[in-house]
Amino acid sequence: MFTPTVQEWSLTVEREITKDMMLQLSYVGSQSYHTNVTQNVNVAPPLVCQDPQGCISGGTTVGGTPVSQTAVVPQGTLYMAPGRRPNTYVATGVGYFNQGTASYHSLNA
Repeated sequence: MFTPTVQEWSLTVEREITKDMMLQLSYVGSQSYHTNVTQNVNVAPPLVCQDPQGCISGGTTVGGTPVSQTAVVPQGTLYMAPGRRPNTYVATGVGYFNQGTASYHSLNA
């Protein structure tokens, strides 16, 4: 396991334009890595339908649009086939991994 790490930085430049006017420009940024990510470890990879007559969907397309579990998806569609879990006796297995990353950048005037 790695330790989650966050780096933050900022830079501000201020200039007097006239006696009564000032310009301020700021940049703020951050980067984090080794953050926790959860993943279902008992999920089958999506398939591409090879049948010219279509394939029976497992209830969800890869795009996340819910469909009936008896719906037929057309040939060439990426889909989740019904009943293809690697371990059919386990519904969902959650794995925790420290592979997440995030970044933030902001320019303020």
